[in-house]
Amino acid sequence: MLLWIKLGWRNLWRNRRRSIIELTSIAGSIFLAVFMNNLAKGSYAQMVRDAVKMGSGHIGLYRSEYLELRKSELTFSAGEIVSEIEKEPGVTGVFPRLHVPGLIRSSRESRTTVVIGLDFSREQGINPILDKSKISEGEVPEDDNPRGALVGADLAEDLGLSVGKKFVIMVQDAHGDIASRLFRISGLIKSNASMIDAHMVVVPRWTLCDVIGREDAAHEVAVMLDDHNAIDDFMPRISKLAETEPDVRAYTWDKAMPEVSNAIKMDYAGFQFMVGFMYLIVGIGTINTLLMSVMERTREFGVIRAVGLGKGGIRMMVFSEAFVLSVIGVAIGMILSVIVGLYTSTKGIDYSFMIKDQGFAGSLFDPVMYSIWDWKTMGLLGVCMVVLALAASLYPAHFIMKIRPAEAMRKY
Repeated sequence: MLLWIKLGWRNLWRNRRRSIIELTSIAGSIFLAVFMNNLAKGSYAQMVRDAVKMGSGHIGLYRSEYLELRKSELTFSAGEIVSEIEKEPGVTGVFPRLHVPGLIRSSRESRTTVVIGLDFSREQGINPILDKSKISEGEVPEDDNPRGALVGADLAEDLGLSVGKKFVIMVQDAHGDIASRLFRISGLIKSNASMIDAHMVVVPRWTLCDVIGREDAAHEVAVMLDDHNAIDDFMPRISKLAETEPDVRAYTWDKAMPEVSNAIKMDYAGFQFMVGFMYLIVGIGTINTLLMSVMERTREFGVIRAVGLGKGGIRMMVFSEAFVLSVIGVAIGMILSVIVGLYTSTKGIDYSFMIKDQGFAGSLFDPVMYSIWDWKTMGLLGVCMVVLALAASLYPAHFIMKIRPAEAMRKY
């Protein structure tokens, strides 16, 4: 086998320019495929991490029809469930939340809004909208301030409000009547996500429970885990605890936030199509390179066959060239992708200048992408390229086998 590889190496460099062009094509394709795959997988993992913090958590608890209907009356008592789930080892946080559509009124204007009820002290350090970097003015209300509220900066500007100003929230209570409550702005949210900055009001959950007339109520209980990969292990236990409340079900994050899950699946499907098309182009180029190589040496192959080398040996000569060409190209591409990946896995790529809205599907996302090391897929991409090159060598090998030795020596 080593002899065939040496022979393939020597034959490969008979036409340096053509071989270098094809090596560049293979190495470039591997570099793009591996690097973009690692960057995509890293961005997906980060997207999920960001989404679960503000959204459903790794596992979310809801009334059975809430995710489809989003009706305000589909609440449940969260106190006992929260305390029981918090006892589970491996759970880092449990966050009961309310999501109530309503109307916000100032002395100047009124706007429709979504009023979010949170336990501020419980969620600080986890929920990104409570991060200091997202509070442009003021601060997050203290737990002992039942009338304190965070308001989207754009919404406050439309209403002529600022920190310290009062406003009224009007919502529908448990009996279908209109209930209202006076709040004072403690801080303004500037997240660069239009759905948050222009529509969101965040108030203490206990106060919002009192306004709608439902004690210790929640539309959602988000469960955060130490390990994202442990979701399947936790689901049976969390589901059993959820059953302590009538009609409450546990859902994994991809079921609770299908927009995020589907966006990831569609994006990766597009990436796979791109890689497949790129590999097809490389395969065509490899066929052309090897075909030109064997055509230039037709007389040589005729002489070799005349002195006794069989068809299997001829095939091995062509295969060895394809193998050496692909292995060198894959190695160069892998080295380049690792070098660039060392930077993007630690420093990341900031694409905030490309997008103005950093929100999606009700969540806030970090505009800096980091790559990860997906070694399994990296190996698969490399092996597929080598197999593709060997497959591409079948036609050149078949072509040279059709020419008889006597004809090859006489005409070529």
